[in-house]
Amino acid sequence: GGACRGWAWRVAAADAAEVLAYLDQRELAGGEYVRRVLPVTLLDSGARRRALGYVADRAAPFYARALSPEDAAARIAGARGIFGENRDYLHSTAARLAALGVRDAAVRRVAALLPPDGKA
Repeated sequence: GGACRGWAWRVAAADAAEVLAYLDQRELAGGEYVRRVLPVTLLDSGARRRALGYVADRAAPFYARALSPEDAAARIAGARGIFGENRDYLHSTAARLAALGVRDAAVRRVAALLPPDGKA
């Protein structure tokens, strides 16, 4: 368990089933995540709410526990998921976090350790 900063989206009741089906298809496709109801605190108001979120499934056979940054980079460099190269996903995540002003040293470190494209 841990904590993170992110976005909470309010979805109109009329759209909820369609949005949930889309998110489930996207986030549950590979078996890496599970859907959970999570407590959230809204940063703008401090209000506490419950929200659906997707968290890593620690029981999944490919869940990697406690890898060093070097081992994580080596695995990511040679991995591909149904939506593309894992290196691209990591670089996109790092860039998005930076754009949002979120400083995640672990993500930046692993991204910096990736070998040049095509050199996995």
